[in-house]
Amino acid sequence: MKLLFAAVVVTLAAANGLAAGAPATLSQCGTGNAVDFTTLKATPNPPVFGQAAALNATGTVNAAIQKGTYTLTVSLDGLNLFTHAGPACGFSSFTLPLGTGTVDMYGLSCPTTAGGPVAASLALTLPLGTPPGTYDVQVSATGPTGALFCVEMKWVAS
Repeated sequence: MKLLFAAVVVTLAAANGLAAGAPATLSQCGTGNAVDFTTLKATPNPPVFGQAAALNATGTVNAAIQKGTYTLTVSLDGLNLFTHAGPACGFSSFTLPLGTGTVDMYGLSCPTTAGGPVAASLALTLPLGTPPGTYDVQVSATGPTGALFCVEMKWVAS
């Protein structure tokens, strides 16, 4: 099972102890998710504007998944910049506002099997000229039985 979700921008600056140029923090959010990610990695870390960025996650499926919907939310200094929803299973692609880039989401290979491995990755080129500040990006997904997964990435861009 493979999930490639598109990496965007994330953080909660000083309140989270993050400093400009410091590595992004990556974490699972929520509890009781159908997917338990045990490894989360951003490349490069921290993300660099004008370069391709990726978020990779691996873990285990706790409960079989048939279908679902993801929501991607990007905030800058606590203000919501962008929200997008799409299918948690299979491939989807969307364009960022003002044509600043494209996000390709390679969703879960549904149906999944409980106890099986899962891999996830996020990729996109972060636009040049993006304003500095604290970014927080969250990708969460739900299905008919509840929460599927939730991953959050935070960093300070200067």
